[in-house]
Amino acid sequence: MLDSFGANAEKMNELVDSTVKKLAERDENLEDIVLAMKKEIEELKGELTIYKAALSNGMLSSRPKEQAMDIPKPEKFKGARSARDVDNFLWEMWQYFREMGIEDDAIKVNTTLIYFTNVALLW
Repeated sequence: MLDSFGANAEKMNELVDSTVKKLAERDENLEDIVLAMKKEIEELKGELTIYKAALSNGMLSSRPKEQAMDIPKPEKFKGARSARDVDNFLWEMWQYFREMGIEDDAIKVNTTLIYFTNVALLW
């Protein structure tokens, strides 16, 4: 019976040793993963600091900062058939679009239509 007990104890010791070895390997792997993650977090913190500084300096904006200014709205176009009146209206609209930063043609057309009044509405 002692032989059987000794054999079982030896198997138990082998099993415990094997389990301890596997757990130690897993522990080392987890430590490596944690160290890699800490390194990546530090790199990301550095990038975040750079982005925050760039954002606060306005470096990431798509357009340069412009001073706020009042842009006069164009006069309404009443449909006068004078070439001069048409040219003046179109020039005012062009200036307005340039100052407002409007580049899309569809938006320009729709905005121009807002300024038509009287006979010009019938066009």
